[in-house]
Amino acid sequence: MIIGLDFETTGLDTDTLEVLEIAVILYDDDLNEVDSYEKVVYYPEDAWSDLNPVVYKMHLDSGLLHEATDGEFLPEVQLEVALLFQKWNESYDLRRAPLMGNSVHFDRAILRRLFRESHDLLSHRNIDASSLTELAKRWEPEIIPTGHMSHRAIEDVRESARVLLEYRKTWLKIPWSVRLQRWWSKIIGRGSKSS
Repeated sequence: MIIGLDFETTGLDTDTLEVLEIAVILYDDDLNEVDSYEKVVYYPEDAWSDLNPVVYKMHLDSGLLHEATDGEFLPEVQLEVALLFQKWNESYDLRRAPLMGNSVHFDRAILRRLFRESHDLLSHRNIDASSLTELAKRWEPEIIPTGHMSHRAIEDVRESARVLLEYRKTWLKIPWSVRLQRWWSKIIGRGSKSS
Protein backbone atom coordinates (compact mmCIF):
# COMPACT_ATOMS: atom_id res chain seq x y z
CA MET A 1 0.00 0.00 0.00
CA ILE A 2 1.04 3.59 -0.66
CA ILE A 3 -0.37 6.74 0.94
CA GLY A 4 -0.64 9.72 -1.43
CA LEU A 5 -0.75 13.04 0.42
CA ASP A 6 -0.92 16.73 -0.37
CA PHE A 7 -1.54 19.83 1.71
CA GLU A 8 -2.43 23.25 0.37
CA THR A 9 -1.13 25.82 2.84
CA THR A 10 -0.66 29.50 3.62
CA GLY A 11 3.09 29.36 3.00
CA LEU A 12 6.24 27.25 2.89
CA ASP A 13 7.46 27.49 6.49
CA THR A 14 6.27 24.17 7.92
CA ASP A 15 6.65 25.50 11.48
CA THR A 16 4.22 28.41 11.06
CA LEU A 17 1.99 27.76 8.04
CA GLU A 18 -1.70 27.03 8.27
CA VAL A 19 -3.39 24.22 6.38
CA LEU A 20 -6.08 25.22 3.89
CA GLU A 21 -6.74 21.81 2.38
CA ILE A 22 -5.72 18.18 2.79
CA ALA A 23 -6.10 15.20 0.49
CA VAL A 24 -5.07 11.64 1.27
CA ILE A 25 -5.42 8.71 -1.12
CA LEU A 26 -4.80 5.09 -0.22
CA TYR A 27 -3.26 3.32 -3.24
CA ASP A 28 -2.35 -0.28 -3.84
CA ASP A 29 1.20 -1.01 -4.98
CA ASP A 30 0.24 -0.43 -8.63
CA LEU A 31 -1.17 3.03 -7.80
CA ASN A 32 -4.81 2.05 -8.14
CA GLU A 33 -6.98 4.10 -5.78
CA VAL A 34 -8.47 2.12 -2.91
CA ASP A 35 -9.93 4.95 -0.80
CA SER A 36 -9.59 8.71 -0.48
CA TYR A 37 -10.28 11.68 1.76
CA GLU A 38 -10.24 15.40 1.08
CA LYS A 39 -11.22 18.36 3.20
CA VAL A 40 -11.00 22.13 3.04
CA VAL A 41 -9.90 23.66 6.35
CA TYR A 42 -11.37 26.89 7.72
CA TYR A 43 -9.42 30.07 7.01
CA PRO A 44 -11.14 33.43 7.59
CA GLU A 45 -11.38 36.07 4.90
CA ASP A 46 -10.05 38.73 7.26
CA ALA A 47 -6.70 36.84 7.32
CA TRP A 48 -6.24 36.90 3.53
CA SER A 49 -4.25 40.14 3.76
CA ASP A 50 -1.60 38.27 5.79
CA LEU A 51 -0.82 35.96 2.86
CA ASN A 52 2.18 36.32 0.57
CA PRO A 53 0.88 37.85 -2.71
CA VAL A 54 1.91 34.78 -4.74
CA VAL A 55 0.13 32.40 -2.33
CA TYR A 56 -2.90 34.69 -2.21
CA LYS A 57 -3.24 34.78 -6.02
CA MET A 58 -2.69 31.03 -6.38
CA HIS A 59 -5.37 30.10 -3.85
CA LEU A 60 -7.75 32.83 -5.01
CA ASP A 61 -7.46 31.64 -8.63
CA SER A 62 -8.06 28.01 -7.66
CA GLY A 63 -11.14 28.95 -5.61
CA LEU A 64 -9.65 27.49 -2.44
CA LEU A 65 -9.67 30.73 -0.43
CA HIS A 66 -13.41 31.19 -0.94
CA GLU A 67 -14.07 27.57 0.02
CA ALA A 68 -11.86 27.90 3.10
CA THR A 69 -14.13 30.57 4.59
CA ASP A 70 -16.69 27.76 5.00
CA GLY A 71 -14.14 25.02 5.70
CA GLU A 72 -14.03 22.62 8.62
CA PHE A 73 -12.06 23.57 11.73
CA LEU A 74 -8.63 21.97 11.95
CA PRO A 75 -9.24 19.92 15.15
CA GLU A 76 -12.21 18.23 13.46
CA VAL A 77 -10.10 17.47 10.38
CA GLN A 78 -7.28 16.10 12.56
CA LEU A 79 -9.75 13.74 14.25
CA GLU A 80 -11.25 12.63 10.93
CA VAL A 81 -7.80 11.87 9.50
CA ALA A 82 -6.76 9.98 12.65
CA LEU A 83 -9.91 7.84 12.48
CA LEU A 84 -9.39 7.24 8.75
CA PHE A 85 -5.78 6.13 9.24
CA GLN A 86 -6.82 3.84 12.10
CA LYS A 87 -9.49 2.30 9.84
CA TRP A 88 -7.00 1.79 7.03
CA ASN A 89 -4.49 0.34 9.49
CA GLU A 90 -7.02 -2.33 10.52
CA SER A 91 -7.04 -3.66 6.95
CA TYR A 92 -3.49 -2.82 5.85
CA ASP A 93 -0.24 -2.52 7.76
CA LEU A 94 0.40 1.20 7.31
CA ARG A 95 3.87 0.84 8.84
CA ARG A 96 4.78 -0.61 5.44
CA ALA A 97 3.05 2.19 3.52
CA PRO A 98 5.42 4.88 2.22
CA LEU A 99 4.20 8.43 1.78
CA MET A 100 3.90 9.51 -1.86
CA GLY A 101 3.60 12.93 -3.46
CA ASN A 102 5.44 15.78 -5.09
CA SER A 103 8.13 17.24 -2.78
CA VAL A 104 6.56 14.94 -0.22
CA HIS A 105 9.07 15.79 2.51
CA PHE A 106 7.15 19.08 2.85
CA ASP A 107 3.84 17.27 3.35
CA ARG A 108 5.44 14.80 5.75
CA ALA A 109 6.70 17.70 7.90
CA ILE A 110 3.16 19.11 8.11
CA LEU A 111 1.71 15.68 8.84
CA ARG A 112 4.29 15.18 11.60
CA ARG A 113 3.56 18.58 13.16
CA LEU A 114 -0.23 18.74 12.89
CA PHE A 115 -1.35 15.12 12.43
CA ARG A 116 1.23 13.33 14.59
CA GLU A 117 -0.94 10.34 15.52
CA SER A 118 -1.61 9.65 11.84
CA HIS A 119 2.01 10.28 10.86
CA ASP A 120 3.29 7.76 13.40
CA LEU A 121 1.27 4.95 11.80
CA LEU A 122 3.20 5.24 8.52
CA SER A 123 6.51 4.01 7.21
CA HIS A 124 9.39 6.50 7.37
CA ARG A 125 9.94 6.03 3.63
CA ASN A 126 8.91 8.48 0.90
CA ILE A 127 8.15 8.09 -2.79
CA ASP A 128 8.79 11.51 -4.27
CA ALA A 129 7.66 12.14 -7.86
CA SER A 130 9.72 15.34 -7.96
CA SER A 131 12.92 13.40 -7.22
CA LEU A 132 12.40 11.33 -10.36
CA THR A 133 11.69 14.47 -12.35
CA GLU A 134 14.88 16.11 -11.08
CA LEU A 135 16.88 13.04 -12.11
CA ALA A 136 15.14 12.89 -15.48
CA LYS A 137 15.98 16.57 -16.13
CA ARG A 138 19.64 15.62 -15.82
CA TRP A 139 19.70 12.16 -17.39
CA GLU A 140 16.68 11.65 -19.68
CA PRO A 141 14.94 15.01 -20.27
CA GLU A 142 12.97 13.71 -23.25
CA ILE A 143 10.89 11.39 -21.05
CA ILE A 144 9.63 13.96 -18.50
CA PRO A 145 5.81 13.75 -18.41
CA THR A 146 3.91 16.90 -19.28
CA GLY A 147 1.40 18.23 -16.80
CA HIS A 148 1.15 20.65 -13.93
CA MET A 149 0.06 20.91 -10.34
CA SER A 150 -3.37 22.50 -9.93
CA HIS A 151 -2.79 23.64 -6.34
CA ARG A 152 -5.85 21.71 -5.26
CA ALA A 153 -4.88 18.88 -2.95
CA ILE A 154 -6.75 15.88 -4.40
CA GLU A 155 -5.84 16.78 -7.98
CA ASP A 156 -2.18 17.23 -7.03
CA VAL A 157 -2.01 13.81 -5.34
CA ARG A 158 -3.50 12.22 -8.47
CA GLU A 159 -1.06 14.18 -10.66
CA SER A 160 1.89 12.83 -8.63
CA ALA A 161 0.58 9.29 -9.09
CA ARG A 162 0.08 9.90 -12.83
CA VAL A 163 3.66 11.15 -13.17
CA LEU A 164 4.99 8.05 -11.38
CA LEU A 165 2.94 5.80 -13.66
CA GLU A 166 4.31 7.64 -16.71
CA TYR A 167 7.87 7.07 -15.49
CA ARG A 168 7.00 3.42 -14.88
CA LYS A 169 5.82 3.01 -18.49
CA THR A 170 8.73 4.88 -20.04
CA TRP A 171 11.91 5.45 -18.09
CA LEU A 172 11.74 2.67 -15.53
CA LYS A 173 11.08 0.07 -18.24
CA ILE A 174 13.86 1.10 -20.61
CA PRO A 175 16.30 -1.83 -20.90
CA TRP A 176 19.77 -1.06 -19.59
CA SER A 177 21.26 -1.74 -23.00
CA VAL A 178 19.17 1.08 -24.49
CA ARG A 179 20.09 3.42 -21.62
CA LEU A 180 23.79 2.66 -22.04
CA GLN A 181 23.54 3.25 -25.77
CA ARG A 182 21.88 6.66 -25.18
CA TRP A 183 24.49 7.70 -22.63
CA TRP A 184 27.31 6.49 -24.85
CA SER A 185 25.88 8.48 -27.77
CA LYS A 186 25.81 11.59 -25.59
CA ILE A 187 29.43 11.05 -24.54
CA ILE A 188 30.58 10.46 -28.12
CA GLY A 189 28.57 13.50 -29.25
CA ARG A 190 30.32 15.67 -26.66
CA GLY A 191 33.71 14.35 -27.72
CA SER A 192 33.18 15.13 -31.40
CA LYS A 193 32.00 18.68 -30.60
CA SER A 194 35.22 19.47 -28.77
CA SER A 195 37.48 18.26 -31.57
